[in-house]
Amino acid sequence: MTININIEDTQNYATVLLTQEGKTNSKKVPLNSLFETFQSLISAEKDTGFLHPNLLREVVKTTVCRAFYYKEFFTDFKFSFQRTPNLRSNNKYGIKILRDDTDREYLLIPDFKFTNILGFISNSNTDAFNPSFYQIYSVTPNLFGGIDDNSKIVRFFPNQFDDHICWPNSFNKDILKTRDINIQATFVSQYLTSKFNSDLFREALPTNKLEPYAAELDVFFQEVLSSTSRQALERDSVCWFYLVYYFLVTIKNIEPAVLGNDRGTVKRLFEQRM
Repeated sequence: MTININIEDTQNYATVLLTQEGKTNSKKVPLNSLFETFQSLISAEKDTGFLHPNLLREVVKTTVCRAFYYKEFFTDFKFSFQRTPNLRSNNKYGIKILRDDTDREYLLIPDFKFTNILGFISNSNTDAFNPSFYQIYSVTPNLFGGIDDNSKIVRFFPNQFDDHICWPNSFNKDILKTRDINIQATFVSQYLTSKFNSDLFREALPTNKLEPYAAELDVFFQEVLSSTSRQALERDSVCWFYLVYYFLVTIKNIEPAVLGNDRGTVKRLFEQRM
């Protein structure tokens, strides 16, 4: 069935042609009635269903691009270090060195708070729904505390190639290629709760931007590692970074992404993958 609508400039009605099974019928319809019909279609009822609370945005074209946003994410942070830190065993933050099932030591920071985390993933808009790009970023909120096109993104975290994440063998990669938003969103939480290491760690905080907090950082590192911030940085720059991240978020209530080196904006992230 096809419908053709012809509107003459000098008339106050339209001619509607309805063709079905080779037969065409025509009817003259007043323009105001036609307008009301289209208005009713535009204002038709719509039910989005229950949206995932962390789905910030979804754009569907030849690809399906999704951004998942976590204002705060709490976990017991685990870091597999290269050099054993000189940890104060009785530090007031409860930071510990533990051993995993393979008897390898790792640093545990309890009640670690990640802030303003953006997980972005782009899939092919096909039956296969294959993921072609996915990353975990920190993102800077606007003045009203929200995320918009101009929000700056920063990549602080390790185990990420330029277009995908290096997952442990136990990770089920099928969640990356599911259209189910609730399932796919878990790639962010599974990443943040995994044990971090130094692999592919390429960006840290510029030390010059930390100068206003230098004295307080030294006090913090003395309480945790019996060393200054500079000494901890020289010993293990990745371990140093996560302790600084903890210091900024938990003690100073500062968003680390504000001090980081940006990798573009949320808008550009979508534009590059659509």
